[in-house]
Amino acid sequence: MSLYAANPAVQGLKVVAVAVFALGMLGLRAQWRDELGRLGTGAALVLVLATVAGAVPYSVAEASLSPALAPAVAEAQLEATYAGHVWIGILASVAMPLILTASWPWASWFSGAGSCPGGYEHAASPPSSSASGPS
Repeated sequence: MSLYAANPAVQGLKVVAVAVFALGMLGLRAQWRDELGRLGTGAALVLVLATVAGAVPYSVAEASLSPALAPAVAEAQLEATYAGHVWIGILASVAMPLILTASWPWASWFSGAGSCPGGYEHAASPPSSSASGPS
C-alpha cells in the first residue's frame, strides 16, 4: 500500500504552513522592530524569504504530479522535473545556509540563551512597552 496518492494534499498543506510561518514572522518582525534592531529585523526578513524560496518550489513540483501515478513512475517524473529545472535545487541549496544563519538571533532570543541583536537582554518573556505590545 502506498500513501503516494496523498502527496499533492500534503504538499499543499506544506505551502499553507510556509505561508502561515512567513506571515507570522513578518508580524513578529514588525512588532519587535525597535527591540530587534537592524540586524534582527534583517535576519527575520532573510529567514522568511529563504524559507519561502527554499520550500515552495519543491512543493509545487511535487504537487504537480498526478496522484494516480505509481510511486516509481512519479519518482522518475519528479527527477526529470528537477533535471529540467536545476534552479529549484540551487535555490534550496542557497536558502538553507541563509535559513540557518538568519535563525540564530531568533533562537537565542526566544530560548533565553542570550540577547537579541538589538541589545535587549532576555527576560521571562519578549519585551513590551505596553500591555498590548509595542505600538
